[in-house]
Order: sequence, then structure tokens, then C-alpha cells
Amino acid sequence: TRSSSSTMKSFAAVLLLVALACLAGAQTASDWNGQWSDSQYGGTLSICEREGIIYGSYGDGIGYIVGLLSQDGRAAGGQWYEAGLNERTSGEFQWQLLQSANGFTGERTVDQERCAPSTWSETRTDDEVTFEQCRILFEPDFLLEPNRTSIGGVWTDNSGNQLTMCVETNDISGKAWFEGSIQGVDGQEYVHGYANEGRRIGRAAVVRNLFNNGRTNSISLFVLTNVQDLPGNSTEMHEFGFVGVDSPLEVDFDDTVSFTRVWTRVARDAPVFESTAADGTTTFRTDCSNARALVNEPWSGSWTDLDFGYGRLHTCVSGSAIYGVYSELGWITGRLLPDNSITGRFYDAGDGEQVSGDFSLKLRGDTDHFEGTWEFDNSPKKYEWAEERTSVSTPSEDLCLSIGTSGNRLAQGAWRYDSLSRSDSLDLCFVEDGSRFEGSYNFNGGVDRGFIQGYVRENGLALQGEWFEESKQGIVFFRLRNQDSLHMTRWNTPDIQTASYFVCDDDQGNSDWVKHRSVTFTNRESNNGRTKSCARNKDLNVFAQAGPFTPDGFVDEYLLSLVSVPPIPPPPPPPPPPSPIPYGATIPVPPPPPPAPGRGGGGGGGGGGNPAPPPPAPYYAQNTFVPQSPNGAGGDGADGDAASALLPHLALLVVALVCLFF
Repeated sequence: TRSSSSTMKSFAAVLLLVALACLAGAQTASDWNGQWSDSQYGGTLSICEREGIIYGSYGDGIGYIVGLLSQDGRAAGGQWYEAGLNERTSGEFQWQLLQSANGFTGERTVDQERCAPSTWSETRTDDEVTFEQCRILFEPDFLLEPNRTSIGGVWTDNSGNQLTMCVETNDISGKAWFEGSIQGVDGQEYVHGYANEGRRIGRAAVVRNLFNNGRTNSISLFVLTNVQDLPGNSTEMHEFGFVGVDSPLEVDFDDTVSFTRVWTRVARDAPVFESTAADGTTTFRTDCSNARALVNEPWSGSWTDLDFGYGRLHTCVSGSAIYGVYSELGWITGRLLPDNSITGRFYDAGDGEQVSGDFSLKLRGDTDHFEGTWEFDNSPKKYEWAEERTSVSTPSEDLCLSIGTSGNRLAQGAWRYDSLSRSDSLDLCFVEDGSRFEGSYNFNGGVDRGFIQGYVRENGLALQGEWFEESKQGIVFFRLRNQDSLHMTRWNTPDIQTASYFVCDDDQGNSDWVKHRSVTFTNRESNNGRTKSCARNKDLNVFAQAGPFTPDGFVDEYLLSLVSVPPIPPPPPPPPPPSPIPYGATIPVPPPPPPAPGRGGGGGGGGGGNPAPPPPAPYYAQNTFVPQSPNGAGGDGADGDAASALLPHLALLVVALVCLFF
């Protein structure tokens, strides 16, 4: 009949289209398989494609990529990860295959710095590649019964060393903290860092205390591999280690010692041991933390600073003293206590009643998280302070802004930016009882001027205050780096509570960054400022805005006692109901939206061209790497019979079997 003939034609058409799609997909997928140059580290980037997902290893195992292919297979996007617990060891990439398939071009971004992409382009060096070279990531979602394993558990290298790894289950923003201890014939090692991709990739800092080499710092990348056919459980993990460095940027492939270890799973979870103290208190522990004591100075490094956006708290340790800078908005100074907690003072940029106070912090129970409280001077309220480590590397003195204690010179005096800036000057004077300062400055060839006032801190070696220019106001702090070097950081915001830190500067397209800048005065002209020179621009403080300035949700009883809060106005009356439409009247209908622009500019006549396809969802928005199911072929919905509706699915099944065998 006509109906069955039409059905058979539909079946044949669908079968042909799906077969062509299968063949085309196989062709585009193979375009990514191979070995490529490695412009980052000078080695080889090995890429393998599997079920629309690409995996790759580069830099002799120091880095790993995993991502999704576009629908036509010509573009790829995903995440990259590198060894170490350090800044700039993870981010995103977007690649576009060249027409010849002999290379690709694209870009990579670092997490927290997406406004500053860098070029990532490579050329093909070999068409042949193996899964072992790519280190295919274990994909539990491909199993009929998904097995959610991770890098956690008990492992052996079959050479007398055992690794016990614990991974947090509350992976926030796609990452989870982990720690592990290695015990065996080689000595002892402590591993800690962050796991990504469903806790299947681990970026770790390692402290090694080996019998033959002593104590060294290292970095490692752990990959839960899937080299053989899909197993029922992830039983193999590769570790790529680099000895004597804290960051991938320190790796020299000609001199840095590197190694690869293959770990075989012994147990899926680390055993938990329970102990009861004399007072009846019960505690639980695992072997994961056995080697944690190898970390010498757990307070040294870089941490998040969540109160101010994407900034960092950099901390440096010298003996029992600790000091540092947070988000370039203020500094801390304190001391280490016998129980390894710290207590001290913080100082915000700015001038007012609440710009300094006390803090007390302790490690959470590991070496990568701290928690505690801080409070303003003259305020009884305590606020929580909790951060996580972003780097184990000891920050440079430029990041911690250490102050010079040798000599008898203080921050006051007459300063120039350098020996050539004769008309751009800064004069600072200590006033009152020496607890306050004021200063005047000129810039832009001496044409523009400003005034500063605030508090004297650190026995005259540091200052915090406000600056005033023509109809402008902002906050500032100074640190005397040495006798003839004064560092200044200023913000174009009237209060620290309205400031937010962004890691991208104005050259990288982020306008928020221009709200602050840092300058170091390196030419001291005198040790004591002259009162007249310091007060020459004092008239500018008339532009001071009424404060204080506080964000939503930040409530302090002392602050409320200083501010008169106006009464809340009554809500506006509800809008009147719409007028009824008279019977028989024409109801206005809004015009239809204009047609979507076509790929070629809109098409001719009134057709408007083909609608532009929607942009693909960003890779980082995907929860897993399992390719999305194809969209169903839409129809009118009311026509056709059940057999016709099932034919496309049967065709897909048939062609899938054909693809499997061919």
C-alpha cells in the first residue's frame, strides 16, 4: 500500500542519513587522534578521542586535558590540569581544528583569570597514538552499572610502597580537597591538593622524606586511568612526579628529576580507626594523615580571601612571626603560638573608627584550611574567618610586603617616585602625638594634587588612610620596605567594604581593576617632612564623603550606633486594575518578533535566512563528560503511526551495530 511504501522509504532515508552521520562522525573524531607539538613545555601532546570526549597528556605527564567535541567534531573545549598545589594549575581551553587537520588553534585561560586568555595552538607530529600515551581517564558513566570510584583508597606500587588517600566528598565548584601518606621501602611522603573531574584527577604538592635523598618538595599529578577495556572497577592510577620544585613553572625538563608510578588499587576506601581517650572522648583517624608532620611551615603560602572576591591572602613566616597582605587591601601581623595557632592584628586601607582589629586563627585539622575569628577595635562582635590554601609556594617579599626594620628611618619624609620625577612629589608628616599622619602630593607633572590623612602603624613603618583629590576620595596604605623604598597601594573606592578584588588588570579588559594601583617611591629626599609642605593640599579634604560604607548583610552594633537609619517608607499602593475591553472591540496584538539573522547575513526577500544555531553550552557548565543525547527529530506530533515513530530508533540501533563491527 501507499502507507507501507512511504514507511519503507522513511526507514531507508533514516538509515542512510544515520549511516552517513556515523561515517562522518568517525572521520571527524579521528582528526583529533594523534600526537601534537607541546608549545607549553616543549614535549608532546598526545590526544585520544572516545565517544565524543577527548583526553590528552602533555609535558611528560605534568599536564592533562579532558573535553568535549562540538557537533561537527571540528572544535573542542574543556579543562586542563597541571601538577602541584599552586596558582595557575587549572583552567579552560577552546580549540578549533584547522581545515587540513594538521593543526589546531585556540586559547587557554587560567581559573580566576578568564579575562586574560593566552594562545594555545599546536601542530600535528604523528597520526598514531595509543591509549597508554593519552592516559585515558576512567569513565564510570560508560558502565552499565556506574561505579563512582575516585583517587581515594589504598594503593600499592607493587614495589614495597603503599599509598593511603582520602578525598573529601563535598566537592564544591568541581573540586575536592584530598590528602594521602605513602609508607614503604623508599621512605615516607605526604601528598595533598585538590581533586577534579569527579575526584578522578589530583593536583598535588608532595613532601618527600626518602632514605636515600632526604627531605625534598615535589609536585605530582594523579590520573585515574582506564587503559584496558572498560573494567568493572577503577584499579589503576598513574602518578607523574617532578622532584625539587613547588610549581610547574619551576620545572626544567633538562635538569628536573621526574618519575612515573603506576598504583594498583588494594581497597576502595581508607580504613578508619576509632580510639577513646581517658575522658571518654572518641576520635577517628585514618592513615591518610600519617605523614602530615612532614610539612614544615603550614602557615606559609597563599590562601583565598573570600571577603574581597578573587584576591589572595599571602602569608610569610619568619621564626615565630607571621605577616602578610590580603587582596592588596590591608595587611596582617601576628605570631605563632605553641599549639600552631596564630593571633595578631589586621589593618585595612582607610581612615575611620573601624579599620583595624584583632584576629585569632587555627588550622582546621590539616595544613590547607584555617578558621577563626576577627573583630574590629571598639566592637564586641566577632566575625568568622575561614579560607583554603591556593598555593604551597612561599610568597615573595613583594607579595607579603615585608617592612624594613634596620636603621632609624620612618615612613615620614619627602619622597619622589624616582630621581627623574622632580615635580611629582609626596610629603608625609606625623602629627598630634605621632599616632596620626597627613601628607600632600602632586602628580602629572605637578599639575594635579592630592591630600592624605590617617593612622601611623607598626612604630612608624606603616600607614593607613584616605586620599582626597578634586571631587574624589579613596583609601590607601603604605609599607616601608627598606629605608629608601616606600610602597603605596591605593584604591579608588571610599571604603574597604565597597572594594572587590579582580585579578585582571586594565590591559586585560577588566575595568574594575583600574580602581586600584600600586606605586613604590624609591627616591627619599629627606627623613622628616615639613609641616607646611605636608599640609599644602589640605583644602581637598572637603570632598570627603559621609560614611561609613558597608555592604548588604554586614551588620555591626557599634556601627549602627554611629549611623542614624531613616524610617522605612510605606510600600507604594497597588496599581489599578486594567480597564475592561468593550464587547466587540478589536484586541490589539503585538507584532511578531523579527526573523533570526541567518548565517549568511539574513537571506533574500522576506525569508530572513536560516536561523543561527544556539551557541554551545560552555564546557565548564557540564557536570560530566558524557556526551549529550541527540535532540529528537521534531514533527507535528499528531501525524503518523507508532511504527513510523519507532523506525528512527530501530535505524539508530542497526547503524550502531554496523559501526561497532566496521
